[in-house]
Amino acid sequence: MKTRKIIAYILTVAALLGLLAGCGKKDDQPSVPSTDGSNTATKNTESTKTTESTKATETTKATEVTEATQATEATSATEATETATTEAPCIHILGTKWTVTEKATCTNEGSRYKTCTLCGDKVAETIPMLEHEPGPWKQVKGKEATCTKEGVQYQACRQCEEIIIYINTEKKPHTPDATGKCKDCKEVLPTVPTETNKTP
Repeated sequence: MKTRKIIAYILTVAALLGLLAGCGKKDDQPSVPSTDGSNTATKNTESTKTTESTKATETTKATEVTEATQATEATSATEATETATTEAPCIHILGTKWTVTEKATCTNEGSRYKTCTLCGDKVAETIPMLEHEPGPWKQVKGKEATCTKEGVQYQACRQCEEIIIYINTEKKPHTPDATGKCKDCKEVLPTVPTETNKTP
């Protein structure tokens, strides 16, 4: 009886040890990824995100290319416009009104301009000098006419007072005194014959 009990006890212990060994092996096995539907959904989501990112990148690149092309075309158009402007200057259709920037005088030229109705440029021209405006005749001091010499007079411009011309004036007549001499120059004046002094 004791032998049987001992054998049974040994078998029980061996069984327990076998169970414990089996549990340890099961825990050491690596986990196997699940193959159910949740894993497939994750893969599909990641694939969708990758596709959308690629599309977004391609759209960005296409936008950058389009903007660069538009900028190049705009630059080319501007350069073409500038070239056309340089090659074809304005023919200038002037307005009817003159704007005087400096008045002409009898000593200086003036200037004036008209504005182009197409481009707005100012086209200027010179105003010729004005003619002098003669004033009254004036006597040159120290050059008065006498009974022995001519005098000198001048005419000046009313605007600038520039002398325009000099002229000589005639001598004054002698002024005889009672003795037959000139009162001014004392020259003996020729005797004028009278009716009584005439030879018959």
